[in-house]
Amino acid sequence: MATAVKNGSTKKATMANAQLKEKLAEEATETVSKATPQPPKEAVITLDERIAKFKKLQGLNNQRDRLVSTLESLQTLISTKTSHLHFCLEILRDWNLRQTIRI
Repeated sequence: MATAVKNGSTKKATMANAQLKEKLAEEATETVSKATPQPPKEAVITLDERIAKFKKLQGLNNQRDRLVSTLESLQTLISTKTSHLHFCLEILRDWNLRQTIRI
């Protein structure tokens, strides 16, 4: 770009509006074309891989079922023992009450 002298100071000459618009349009189209994402390539999954994944999920499901049944049986056992413990405590309180009355 050429420089022009105006009022005693050197200034760069500006582009014409048409040239500026063309340059900006070219830059915009270049960045858009570069920024356009390519669709991801899908990985090919073989039948053996799908079968292996299915068996793994089936095993995890069986393990979850066993854990749930174990947890339910433990909760039943705990609730049974807790109710038995409450019964024993009531008997002890009643026995202690009888002992304190006799004295």
